[in-house]
Amino acid sequence: MGTGFRAGLTSVILSSFALSGCATHVPQLAEVWEKDDLHDNLVFRIKQSIFCELRQAVNAQKGQTATGPDRKPVEALPDNWGAQLTLVMQVDETGAINPGVSFLRDIPGGSFTLSTGLVASSQATRVDRYYSFFSVKSLKPELDQYDTSCGKSMPDGTFKPIDRHGASPLLSGDLGINGWLQGALVQMNGIPSSNFPKSQASKLDVLSYDVKFIVVTTGTVTPSWKLVRLTSATSPALVSANRTRTHELLLTLGPTEAVPATKTSKATVVPGAASSAVHLSGELQQAVANGIRSVVVAP
Repeated sequence: MGTGFRAGLTSVILSSFALSGCATHVPQLAEVWEKDDLHDNLVFRIKQSIFCELRQAVNAQKGQTATGPDRKPVEALPDNWGAQLTLVMQVDETGAINPGVSFLRDIPGGSFTLSTGLVASSQATRVDRYYSFFSVKSLKPELDQYDTSCGKSMPDGTFKPIDRHGASPLLSGDLGINGWLQGALVQMNGIPSSNFPKSQASKLDVLSYDVKFIVVTTGTVTPSWKLVRLTSATSPALVSANRTRTHELLLTLGPTEAVPATKTSKATVVPGAASSAVHLSGELQQAVANGIRSVVVAP
């Protein structure tokens, strides 16, 4: 093997490693053209946007009634229900380099070609998960000028909405929560579960809503050159990178259970057994689906 061939191969490998840095560091939630995580509280703004939409959806159902087990009108969305919210932000980054060269040499009666290549790849995954619980009663107050859930009133009398800039689809403010909740309550109250015992103070129905956005960005670099006896490969790509963002919201509404006060804590409410079971099953489904996707996107 000649000196020219070794020098050419070394040049290809070094330039490839210099170009490929994807998946060799902890992925950032924001895109490369946005501010980094330390200077832009992306998760806060996403959660604020979702909370605003949830408040608006719950407020839209106020005053709606249904027929209770004793045939008397009851609120369609009971005060003794709760809303569980799980937000999952996952980023999968993969990078690969595939340098290859062909060495050509004339020999008596024909020519000789020797092709060589190298494949190196890496993958990095980051998963941020956030859980919150709100009582339905706390979500029902009117969204007036003093409520800052969806923005705030300015001294000049104008209204400044919350900041929804950014590439995450969860920042749109139009995740369909209101339409889903309205339809879910119609079916729940139209075809209610069996009458619950007197010891059970709330409806046994549970409502769950899961919204997932998957955004995939892929890029490749494939330079080519041809010297007298040395030719670079044009396939596959010399450098390739893949970034997959999964932004998912799991929302569960259902009965709560009262926790009596003790000597060290005040009385409170927590998600009921049925609500907790449904929400946990949704979280497990999230974890399995996102785990499988992380394997699939590997180079």
